[in-house]
Amino acid sequence: MRLLFYLLLFLSGFGTVQAVDVPPDTTAQKISLLNRQHALEMEIDLVRKDPQQFYLVLDLPAAEIYLKSGAFLLRTIPIHNNRLSFPVQAQETALLTFTAHIPPVTPEPGNHGQRLRGRRFPLDFTGRMIEGPRDQSRLYFYPSLLLQPEEIESPPGVQALMLSQSDIKALGSALQSGDKAILIPPSPAPDEVLR
Repeated sequence: MRLLFYLLLFLSGFGTVQAVDVPPDTTAQKISLLNRQHALEMEIDLVRKDPQQFYLVLDLPAAEIYLKSGAFLLRTIPIHNNRLSFPVQAQETALLTFTAHIPPVTPEPGNHGQRLRGRRFPLDFTGRMIEGPRDQSRLYFYPSLLLQPEEIESPPGVQALMLSQSDIKALGSALQSGDKAILIPPSPAPDEVLR
């Protein structure tokens, strides 16, 4: 009888599950994952509508911008700095529309006032080669977001992401008016979620 008792006690030890310390999933992590899920859903919709269209993914938690077309990654651009002020309640993934590039106030040196800006090569008649984006241009998205070089002071009250001059010129050349950008907001701090 005692042997049977010890045998049952021994076998019952194999059926128990040991407790493992798993960190609880915080609300901030859930919000961040939901934002990424919404961004992927938006990206799938964009690719379905027009597989050839260029679009951006503005990944603020990773501090990178991805230029994509047909879900293929064409260029990764680091965000050097930002001037953002998102209220906690507005931290949701958003779809922005590229409106236009805003040329710098000062003209390019050496060709101001000249016919065709001093250029002699064939034109594409859309103004992109002559009046196209330069390394001091600003790229404006609606609602209210600027992509601009770090060297330029952003207007007060406008949210802006600072990029390198060559990246600004490349993005401005790739994007046309009406192209979309998916904005993944910064991940909220755990103490912000509790408020």
